[in-house]
Amino acid sequence: MNMPRRQRIASLMLKIFPLAMLSLIAVLIGKVFGRMTVEEVLHYTPENLFLAALCFIGAYTLKSLSLFFPLIVLYISSGITFPFPLSILINWAGLVICVSVPYGVGRFVGTEWVNLLLSKHKKAQKLERFRSNNEWFLSYILRVVNLLPGDLVSLFLGASRTNYIKYLSGSLLGLSPTMLAVTLMGDAIRQPGSPQFLTSLFSTVLLSVLSIVIYRRFLRQKAE
Repeated sequence: MNMPRRQRIASLMLKIFPLAMLSLIAVLIGKVFGRMTVEEVLHYTPENLFLAALCFIGAYTLKSLSLFFPLIVLYISSGITFPFPLSILINWAGLVICVSVPYGVGRFVGTEWVNLLLSKHKKAQKLERFRSNNEWFLSYILRVVNLLPGDLVSLFLGASRTNYIKYLSGSLLGLSPTMLAVTLMGDAIRQPGSPQFLTSLFSTVLLSVLSIVIYRRFLRQKAE
């Protein structure tokens, strides 16, 4: 039996309210941390590596609630603070949190929010059609080409009930190349003329160019 229209609206409002509260929190976080620099992150990072790791995980959690907190600052700061292998592990753990929290929020809000989004945005309709055919690749390509803010991507894919394993693996694979290159740059930032720094800088630029090439090829294949 179908739910009465009034009950459906009430149910939708109950789901949207937490999202509205999270949006308010995101704005507040953006105002406080949105312009945070590497120097400021390092200033507030404890010298003890265990406590520093906890601080970075907390920072990634804040990032998951805000569109404005820059991931690249965390990548570089982690590379400066920790030995390179440890910084990679911390950044990967942070990225898991960063993509999972908004995905969970979107999944909680549910398909009603997706239908509302689809009714207003043609681009979202195209995303939904492609998502139904290839959830993993959509999760991957949207991280590689940075067409939309990552948190909005997570909300959309969570709300549309994309398979979590496909979503997480695709997202991490799409985010990892840039994370690795920028973290390596942070690890060598005190020696800007070193081969390690120059290699990481070149890799970062190359990844940006490749993302454009991949995206254009993707659009061409879709058109065909």
